[in-house]
Amino acid sequence: GAVFIGTSDLGMALGVGPPSSGNAPEAEAAVQTVFRSCRRHDVVCAYVLGRDDLEARISQGAGMFLGGAPRR
Repeated sequence: GAVFIGTSDLGMALGVGPPSSGNAPEAEAAVQTVFRSCRRHDVVCAYVLGRDDLEARISQGAGMFLGGAPRR
């Protein structure tokens, strides 16, 4: 199995809104909690990837990524 972190839904659930230029501190803390739990239980963690996030998110424990390209 795998866990998918939906940062927009997470931000809304935490009352900080969807990310506009990065996660709010409360949402980022929750993301880090999920990454730690996934590593501890050997579960793949999927994360929506921003342009500058790849190396940091790999080192934090994300093992699957979703990405997109700007519409043209």
